[in-house]
Amino acid sequence: MYDKIKENVCKNVSKPSTTERLFSGAIAGAVSSTIIYPLEITKTRLAISPPGTYSGIMGCVTKIASTEGPIALYKGWTPSVCGIMPYAAVDLAVFNTVKEAYTQKYAIEPSVTTLLCCGAFSGICG
Repeated sequence: MYDKIKENVCKNVSKPSTTERLFSGAIAGAVSSTIIYPLEITKTRLAISPPGTYSGIMGCVTKIASTEGPIALYKGWTPSVCGIMPYAAVDLAVFNTVKEAYTQKYAIEPSVTTLLCCGAFSGICG
């Protein structure tokens, strides 16, 4: 999602500015969160409900949508997205900046271990 948004936002995709990276990360986080949010509601309902309340994931989704309306699958979405946008902006911007700096400095693709370190560092920053 980040790369697709970056393609539409950046003046030069191969050299995005810090602002373009942050904006792309924030929007990517919001879009991704919106797509998976009903699963978060479903997971929570399945975890706290007494056994037998729902027949599984699809049973829970359909029961929520039919009894409370489809919008119920997005209860709490606003604070969730408000929280994920700054995190995703910083995390994705830092990760891609560090990864690109490594690639330029050493002229090779980073190893899995290097990517893990980039991800850990960007996650801490986020």
